[in-house]
Amino acid sequence: MVRKHIITLVIICSLFSGFSAQAAANDEQELIKRGDYLVNDLMACGHCHGKNLAGGIVIPEDFGDIHVPNITPHPTTGIGAWSQDDIVHALRNGRRPDGSIIGVPMPVEVYKTLSDADAYAVAAYLQSITPIEQSVPKSNFPDGMLDSVDKARRPFVSSVAAVDREDHLAWGEYVATQAHCFTCHTPWHEPELTGAGGNPLPVQRGVYIYSANITPAGRVGGYSDEELEHVLRKGELPDGSKLHEMMPSEFYSDMNSADMTALLTYLRSLPPNDSPPNK
Repeated sequence: MVRKHIITLVIICSLFSGFSAQAAANDEQELIKRGDYLVNDLMACGHCHGKNLAGGIVIPEDFGDIHVPNITPHPTTGIGAWSQDDIVHALRNGRRPDGSIIGVPMPVEVYKTLSDADAYAVAAYLQSITPIEQSVPKSNFPDGMLDSVDKARRPFVSSVAAVDREDHLAWGEYVATQAHCFTCHTPWHEPELTGAGGNPLPVQRGVYIYSANITPAGRVGGYSDEELEHVLRKGELPDGSKLHEMMPSEFYSDMNSADMTALLTYLRSLPPNDSPPNK
């Protein structure tokens, strides 16, 4: 009798163990799926790191070229030796596992607001993709620049609560932030003018385009929601003219409808800030 009970308990425990393992696998797949959407659509990581995320893209700056790194899980030329915690710390705080500082234009100030769930979804996805062997030269920054960047990123962030998706304005702000809208479209030297544009963006060394005003005071204020969504998804203005390729519309083209609706709602709510003078 005792032996029969023991066998029964073993079977029950095995069943629960199997269910738990399957549940964990399902959770991991959902995490990776969310990370895929974040990396390849909303956050447009491939816009700088390349569609295969193996880096090698060169960004011209007045002080020299920035070489965008390989973020595939290759063990020597990518981030294959990093843990998920390492990846999240790098995203939010701009530090590699060895303590070195990640330079601009990595938008660490944006990812400081990335929720814990989304940050670890990104990490899980990056660990799941095909590792690509591609060495990328180190970028050479002017003396003291990295220290200044690191100081501006303090304090370090260790945990971020999730935003309520039912609060459309709050969720729209979260979407706009993770999509880097304000990294380009909020004046760097006048951050109180949210979305007013006017930033010089380098196309090649010494050649710039200026970011547009995306508040209701700019030309987008005259667009319908359908027109503005078309601009974001297709990179094409209502008159048929194309936006510069610096606008990552090819990534936003697959943004889900809920995120797009929340984003449009939030952009409509911005104060109608005028662009800075002469921009």
